[in-house]
Amino acid sequence: MSNKKKKEKPQENFLLYRPLRKIEHWEVNDDKVKLFFKHDKLVEKLMRWLIKKSNVSDIQLDEKGSTVWQLCDGTKTVYDIVKVMMEKFGETEQASIDTIITFLRYLSRKGWISFDNKSK
Repeated sequence: MSNKKKKEKPQENFLLYRPLRKIEHWEVNDDKVKLFFKHDKLVEKLMRWLIKKSNVSDIQLDEKGSTVWQLCDGTKTVYDIVKVMMEKFGETEQASIDTIITFLRYLSRKGWISFDNKSK
């Protein structure tokens, strides 16, 4: 067993990442964002045909989610979004960071956004 120290990668600051929307079909009505999803895979089409559902579904975000979604344009960092949310909703910095990171991770797991971690 070797006592050599392993080189650790420098940890990147998630607040410097730039979220970018991957969903192309969405709209804003009454300050709320509605995302549209087209189900075009064969299995999805068959299941939707069997239960007589449309090949398009949607989801409406709440006010905070809608604000974050609109700010995910690939130019603003996560911290830029935090600052807007603090001002708009009167949250503390830490509460805003916690909420936004949780929401952005959810959007990323769903495949609805991606992140650019390169400095601009």
